[in-house]
Amino acid sequence: MIVSLVLGWAFIYVSRTCLYPLFPVIAEELGVTSAQAGLLSSVYFTSYTILQIPAGLLMDRLGTKKCLASGCAASGIALLCAGLWGSSYGTLLFFLGVQGAGDSFFYTAAQATVVTHSPPKRKNLYSALLGMGMSAGVLAGLGLSHSLYAAFADYRAPFLLSAFPMFAAAGMTVFFVPDVPPSRTARVRDYVPLFRDADLWRISGAMFCLLYGFWACLNWGPTFLRVERGFVAEQAGFYSGLIALASIPGGLLWSRLTGRLGRRAVLMTALPLCALFLCCVANARSFPAITASLMAFGFCSNTAVVPVAVLWISQIAGPRYPGRVTVAIAFFNCVLIASAVAAPALSGLIRDVSGSLAGAIFLAAGVVLSGLLFLYGAREAA
Repeated sequence: MIVSLVLGWAFIYVSRTCLYPLFPVIAEELGVTSAQAGLLSSVYFTSYTILQIPAGLLMDRLGTKKCLASGCAASGIALLCAGLWGSSYGTLLFFLGVQGAGDSFFYTAAQATVVTHSPPKRKNLYSALLGMGMSAGVLAGLGLSHSLYAAFADYRAPFLLSAFPMFAAAGMTVFFVPDVPPSRTARVRDYVPLFRDADLWRISGAMFCLLYGFWACLNWGPTFLRVERGFVAEQAGFYSGLIALASIPGGLLWSRLTGRLGRRAVLMTALPLCALFLCCVANARSFPAITASLMAFGFCSNTAVVPVAVLWISQIAGPRYPGRVTVAIAFFNCVLIASAVAAPALSGLIRDVSGSLAGAIFLAAGVVLSGLLFLYGAREAA
């Protein structure tokens, strides 16, 4: 089960992040601005975000297995179409939007499966392992993207090649991932208290702020390193991928600290550290300083600490809203992933206006730090 989920999450992130190092290439070939290039990522996350809660409700009715397999297959088809026919800005926007819709089921279903089917003592570990799948996918997507473009002389090649792992993920889901049984008794009005829960909003809001910094750095990091710090294209993708590499030991450490300090204390420690290290990324000039800053940021960023927040959400939602944990996780993911809609396009706009991405990174650091305001008053348990 856990191997299939980790691999599926890794495949999704390969297909997501292979786009980011190619922003300047796509902008030049299609004659669009940096903000419009960033919008390619934003449109993916717009459809992904909008469908989070409907996807959670659907999985609550049908079970997770059917929805998860169908979503992976739909994502694979969209990537295949982007690779074959995404030769204009409009068609590329459309296919990436469809890809986001297909991917909208995965994270919620995977976390709900972990919460439901993993032994109690291994929930933190399995949730952290999902984060490692994401990290591996980010590293592969950023590291291989420009090499594939150079080999095929076509920015569509990474999309085409990443379609096939998504079809494999659909097959693994069918054969190896257990279902989370549907809750057929819940009515729409039964979910209203969940959507009004102040603690769920506080935790989700804090993670929105954290993820804003992550997506700003991940989407535009390769361009920042190549254009403003003198890295060659292949190096820029690899060094940006250090964020994901560092999150692997980071996830294990934060998971262990959660048992000793509590989830709230862990997140309140991680947020200011992320803001500090983002400022270091913007200021760093030498290779060693840039490497250290990126790895330090990754150590306490998205995939390292979000699993802590997911389990906090499930810990609160389980007793308060029995049978609706899947929707609670979908709601959480909807709020936090909205940051991926805002960060790429806004960062690209700042670059268009100022001629530099440094301002976008400093803004991201400020947004991350503001996440502390959400955590004040958040209760540790139900």
